[in-house]
Amino acid sequence: MPLPQNGAPWPPPAWVAHYEAMRVDDAWYSGDRKRLARVYTNHPRHTERRRLWGRRSFEHRLDRRDHRLHVPLAGDIAATSAALLFSDMPTIAVEDTATQARLDQLLDEGRAQQVFLGAAEQAAALSGVFLRVTWDRALVPRPLLTVMQPDGAIPEWRFGLLRAVNFWRELDGSTTSTVWRHFERHEPGRIVHALYKGTADNVGRRVPLTEHPDTADLVDSLDADGDTITTGIQQLTAAYVPNVLPTDRTLGLRGTDLRPVRQPRRNVDIVDARHPPRPRPPDRPGRVHAQRGGRQGCVVRRRPRGLALPAHAAERGRRHHPESVRHQG
Repeated sequence: MPLPQNGAPWPPPAWVAHYEAMRVDDAWYSGDRKRLARVYTNHPRHTERRRLWGRRSFEHRLDRRDHRLHVPLAGDIAATSAALLFSDMPTIAVEDTATQARLDQLLDEGRAQQVFLGAAEQAAALSGVFLRVTWDRALVPRPLLTVMQPDGAIPEWRFGLLRAVNFWRELDGSTTSTVWRHFERHEPGRIVHALYKGTADNVGRRVPLTEHPDTADLVDSLDADGDTITTGIQQLTAAYVPNVLPTDRTLGLRGTDLRPVRQPRRNVDIVDARHPPRPRPPDRPGRVHAQRGGRQGCVVRRRPRGLALPAHAAERGRRHHPESVRHQG
């Protein structure tokens, strides 16, 4: 999509489900139990709110400790996946000697291996990442390779290739009633910057970049039109790197490595330190074992009315529960 129109809903309706799924993945990847509780407590689907981290009983009773335990397995899975790819720096080579020397210098000064390692870890958690090339001559006299998360991007595709992408972020100073959003649109040959003042669910209206301190410094680098930077090349200054393909979340979250962790029936966060699982009682006639809510128990089948008990069972019942034994007809 191009830059949003004034008054457009935000996030775009077509991207709400994608952002919600990435929000859950990001909570698992963070390893923060409070973040997990916020995500599942406010989840739009009631089935997700009934899961372990969506329960409110521990918040309502201040005199009761929260015994839910979180195993930060998601972060370990993502880190392991990244280490398998970029524990060693990949070889990037060209034929020209002078170009190779300059390339090695840029990769070394830009800490390319650390950037690749961090990008691969985030891609394993969020199904993919964007790599963005930018620059700031007042900071360093070389291009900068940065990682952008997919939950802050809206890409445009053509024949499976990235044609353009809008990066967006909420700026400091935003409140519950006023939200400042900065949009950075990458197109072939140029980068467009825009600032919007809106609300939590509406992008609002476009305002000059000088109205917020985080975007005011961009004005000096813009072209004559006041919102565009010409890159001088026809290639995009951004690229998408998927974790695995396909990345369509309607196909069962195949793009993220965290699927085994966040599946409802494979969730590892089911340990209650105060109530460990009971050992299964020995099998007895007339008992059916059941398991509910992480605990084991048994259900005793009642004897149908009018059915005579065996002699030894009736005698045992008279000794322990004389008032419950009736004469058999």
